[in-house]
Amino acid sequence: MKHPKLTALLESKLTQRLNETAISPKAAKKLSIGDTVKTKKNTYKITGYGNKSNAFRQFEAEDAKGNKYNIQVSLRGNSDILVAPGRSLRFTEPGEMLESDAEYAKSLQTIARDKQLKMLSKKDKATLLKIAKLMKQHGITEASAVWKVFDAKQKLYGQAMDIETDMKTIAMDIEQTRKDMEQEAEPEGGKVANRYGKELDKLEKAYKKKKVELKKIFAKLEKLEMM
Repeated sequence: MKHPKLTALLESKLTQRLNETAISPKAAKKLSIGDTVKTKKNTYKITGYGNKSNAFRQFEAEDAKGNKYNIQVSLRGNSDILVAPGRSLRFTEPGEMLESDAEYAKSLQTIARDKQLKMLSKKDKATLLKIAKLMKQHGITEASAVWKVFDAKQKLYGQAMDIETDMKTIAMDIEQTRKDMEQEAEPEGGKVANRYGKELDKLEKAYKKKKVELKKIFAKLEKLEMM
C-alpha cells in the first residue's frame, strides 16, 4: 500500500539531508581534521587547516589514493567546492559539484562512518543500512516509516551535540572569569568583585539551563529507542 504523504515527507527529508551534505554555512564552520567532503569527482579527507575568512574555509586534504589537495569550502551554502592540486592555492573554477540526489541511497551505506553520526548507537547505524537496502529493493515508500523515526533521532543528536558544545564554551568562560576575578577583584569586595560576581552568576545559570535542555533531549531519545 502506498502512502503519498509519507513518500512526500521522505523525499523532502532526503533533499534536506542532501542540502546539509552540500555543506550549509553552519556545517562548513564545523569541518575539522578527519572529516570527508564528497563530490561527484572525488572524496576528500581533511588532513589540515588553511586560510579562512568570513566567506570561506580552506583545508589541506587528500583522496583515497593519497593525492594531496587544497580545498575551499564556502560559508554561503554553495553546492560546490573549489579544489587545487598539491599544495597550490590556485583553485579551479567552476568548482566540483557535491554528491547528487541519484547517489544518495548509495551514500547512506557510508554515512554511519561520518563524524556527524558519532553519537549514534549500533542500532541506529544498522537502521541506516536498512533504509538504504529498502530504498534499493522497494523504493522510497517502503523506507519512509523507518526513515521518519531515524530522522527524528538525527535531529535530536544534532541538538545534543550543539548543546554540549555550548556547555563546553560556557565552562571555559566560567573558568576564565574566575581567574580574572582572582587577579583583578578587590579582596575585601567592591565594584570589580561585584561585577565579576554578576558575570559568574549569569554564566552558571546559563550552564544549568543548557544542562536541563540536554537532559530533556536524552529523555526524548530514550523514548525513540523503544520504538
